[in-house]
Amino acid sequence: MPKAAKDKSTLEEKLEALRKITASLEKGDQPLDKALVEFEAGIAIYRECLSMIEEAERRVRILTGEELKPFEETTEVGE
Repeated sequence: MPKAAKDKSTLEEKLEALRKITASLEKGDQPLDKALVEFEAGIAIYRECLSMIEEAERRVRILTGEELKPFEETTEVGE
């Protein structure tokens, strides 16, 4: 798989591409050089996804004027 280029793919499309790369690498039937190229592409896609998620979180913080808390720290209804 060629090196991932910056594109206008959605997060969901990028995650699907990452799933395909992961499945291909998990088979373990590729030569090392091809596996490394796919791994590098997967890392690039992962970083793009992470950047998209971080940007979305930043925008939510700006829009709500609040600091986001990790899910584990939220309280349950009725507590």
